[in-house]
Amino acid sequence: MFPLHILARTAAILCLDDPSVPAYASAFTRLSFEHLEVQQELIRLEKTERDLTRSIDIAKYEQVLAESWLSSTEQLQAETSDLERQKKAMNAKAKEYQEELASIMSNSPAAQAECPSITSLFSLQDSVQEKECKLNALKGRLQTFQGLPPHVELAKQQLRAARDNQIRLMNIRDKLLGKMNLGLN
Repeated sequence: MFPLHILARTAAILCLDDPSVPAYASAFTRLSFEHLEVQQELIRLEKTERDLTRSIDIAKYEQVLAESWLSSTEQLQAETSDLERQKKAMNAKAKEYQEELASIMSNSPAAQAECPSITSLFSLQDSVQEKECKLNALKGRLQTFQGLPPHVELAKQQLRAARDNQIRLMNIRDKLLGKMNLGLN
């Protein structure tokens, strides 16, 4: 049997007015239910904590994706502005060439001497278009080698390095787009 002072102290802790066996049993049952409720609440809180941690991780991942996307869009904007400047320069050069061609044609004695027919004008236009296509192709080939050193092997090495860099950047872009796609799903 339990000593009397332990039973009295237990009755005081359990707030029992009647220190009988049924009162102790009822108090212990109540305490068991409260303990179960506390354990259930603890499990709910742990699940909520896991959910919040997962949400924070997802938000951090999405923030990293957004920052990388923003940096890549800034880079693309810079490249776009460079391409626009190059396009304007090419258009200006094309106008200059057209004006030069027009002045050559107007100053040419052969052009002034004969009165062209419509068929000859069409054939001349076709030949001019063919020559312009060849000229544009040659310009493209010339621009490919513009800025490269005169040493052929060194130029080839730089072209290979530029191609490798381009492929690397394309792979990075594809990975970023894939991650963005995964992030949206």
